[in-house]
Amino acid sequence: MKFHLWTAMAVGLLTSLGLVQNASEKELDKLQGTWTVVSMTNDGKAASAEHIKGIRFIVKGHDYSLQGGEDNYRGKLTLDASQRPAKIDASFIDTSGVEKGVAQGIYEVDGAQLKISWREQGGNRPGQFASTAGSKVRAMVLKREK
Repeated sequence: MKFHLWTAMAVGLLTSLGLVQNASEKELDKLQGTWTVVSMTNDGKAASAEHIKGIRFIVKGHDYSLQGGEDNYRGKLTLDASQRPAKIDASFIDTSGVEKGVAQGIYEVDGAQLKISWREQGGNRPGQFASTAGSKVRAMVLKREK
């Protein structure tokens, strides 16, 4: 009897992990392509239109790049769509190949709009799509390129 209970529990756990992974993979599919930054606030300071002009977030599989700004990064994305807000983690490497760490954040896709808030310098994951002075959070709104 115990064997059946443990087997059932193991199958249930593996099934639920598979469902979470499948949900995250479906979410990753929604991010595929090129996104243009339309607004960005970093540590409570809104970036000017001139500053964000030409910044793109490009997602191919789990790989991403953020290009066109003062800092260009690339790395790997990990999503957890089972949480609300959904979680996004991005390892990042600068253009010289130096690993810079992992940004922990949240994201939301709504059609052709993507919102991301993440903290690049450690600390707790942001809980809202905003950046206030002293928060060390970068909040971005992006639009899907056609």
